[in-house]
Amino acid sequence: MIWIFGKQLVPSAAYKKTVQAKAVNGKLIISFPESKAGQALIAAFTISKKAVREMPQQRIPLQIADPAQGEWSKQTWLDIGDQQFAQSGIAFHALPSQLFGADWIQFQSPNSSATAFYDAIEDVDFFVGIDSTTSLPADWKGFEDLHSFVVTDEQGGKYYKLYRKKLAANEQVQNIPSHYFIASQPANKMQPAYDLKPVTQYKTNVAITDANSQKQMVNDRECVVPSSDAPVSIAWPIQTGVGDRYSFTMKYFWDKAPVQGRLLLLDAGGNRMMDEPVSFTFTRTGKWNQFTVNTPSQINAGNYKVVLYIEAAKGLAISGIDVQ
Repeated sequence: MIWIFGKQLVPSAAYKKTVQAKAVNGKLIISFPESKAGQALIAAFTISKKAVREMPQQRIPLQIADPAQGEWSKQTWLDIGDQQFAQSGIAFHALPSQLFGADWIQFQSPNSSATAFYDAIEDVDFFVGIDSTTSLPADWKGFEDLHSFVVTDEQGGKYYKLYRKKLAANEQVQNIPSHYFIASQPANKMQPAYDLKPVTQYKTNVAITDANSQKQMVNDRECVVPSSDAPVSIAWPIQTGVGDRYSFTMKYFWDKAPVQGRLLLLDAGGNRMMDEPVSFTFTRTGKWNQFTVNTPSQINAGNYKVVLYIEAAKGLAISGIDVQ
């Protein structure tokens, strides 16, 4: 294990991270393949022996005479240069940073008719890579497109588009074909660095209003304002560029007793991805208030609508939403 102490996000604050590493010829190489300028500053590190951790066990279809026996095996410590198939000279040429040191499945050959079976004995991040010229089958549901690639040296460079799904302990993935790249890592439970993620503002000019609301100036800002206490629906079309968890911050002015509403996130097909109760509280004259809600899980890149449903809110002024 390597413990790394560095400064991250908060000035003068120590940040500790534990990572796994493999010694080769008595040496450890510390590198940051995707770091940017000003990142990855190390103050100190210590090394200790890796604790023995039970790995997900190889699982073969249970029929004794099954021809899949011996056609695939579980490997550990994935690295550039590893042989992709046991009976082929094809090797990994480039890997996304989250795959270094992963457990992975090695088939005998890419043309094997055997299928593998993955059984998670702990919470894991499960990765699947498929030929970049194809699409993930519809029955492989719940996988997040990571917008990154595994590259092998086959025919001068073959690209596998990478997807990820979080598997709970005892969850299984069956019928894995030999031409898929499969790997897993212990589940990453670290919170994302939200402060480093870009914020996109959606102002009143893009808001979609109904007959019970109108756009007008409030405190020198153009706002959407309910014109009566009747139920009101206000929507903001948004776009998400990457699959991730998102937060929505709504800015408003309200000079009366608290009023309740609901904030929904709908995908392009109208499916409800989020439905959260929200409260608009008293705001002092000349000031603005705000609240933030988060998606309960990761959502894919694409087109969505953030929709506010509220009633008994005549005079509520909403200046827009920030999406992060």
